[in-house]
Amino acid sequence: FKEYVKEGKNHFTVGIGCTGGQHRSVSLVNYLYNHYKDQYKSYKNHRDKKERV
Repeated sequence: FKEYVKEGKNHFTVGIGCTGGQHRSVSLVNYLYNHYKDQYKSYKNHRDKKERV
């Protein structure tokens, strides 16, 4: 991400999915969000989950 920002880019989108969207994809999104949220402005959205995130 550092090189990406150095190039002047300020928007990065990641899409992750799996069948059902309730296990691996949710776990991976949560991990990535928690890992990067303090370093970069971060948002997450679980399309198939009913709870707000």
